[in-house]
Amino acid sequence: PWLMGREITIATRGGRADVETPHGTYHALATASPGAFQIDNLAVGLAAAERRLGTPLDPERLVPALAEVRVAGRLEVVSGPPLLVMDGAHNLAGMQALTGSLASVVGTRPLIGVISILGDKDLNAMIAALAPSCVHIIATRACRRQSRRRSLDACRTILRHDRPSPARPR
Repeated sequence: PWLMGREITIATRGGRADVETPHGTYHALATASPGAFQIDNLAVGLAAAERRLGTPLDPERLVPALAEVRVAGRLEVVSGPPLLVMDGAHNLAGMQALTGSLASVVGTRPLIGVISILGDKDLNAMIAALAPSCVHIIATRACRRQSRRRSLDACRTILRHDRPSPARPR
């Protein structure tokens, strides 16, 4: 297997990244999608494409292609004003990546988080990761199979216990 940090390495500088993979080295790459975590996603995508093709990618074609890539549902600015940003963070690592990059999109605006967390996820940890970034958190239900749907009461309990004010589940 190719592992990030071993066979796949990233050096960032000024919003751009140099990515080295087993098949090639790519310099000064940038993503059009916001979020520092997108550079990691870019490196994994490059390595996956190389592994599938068995050859390095053409940097002259790669750079303009990256300028066009948008990742729907990851720090996606949907509308504004007011600013509406959607993110499909579906596990703790995704939530941590989201909160680590929120300021790059929203600045210092007060945030209202709307969450729905599936039953097989670490609800406590995900809320703990998001809560410091929000002035309010609204918990709702996902329209999914009942077996994976997290109890709205569980969200209420955690939000009331860990953030009695100003978080207010509905």
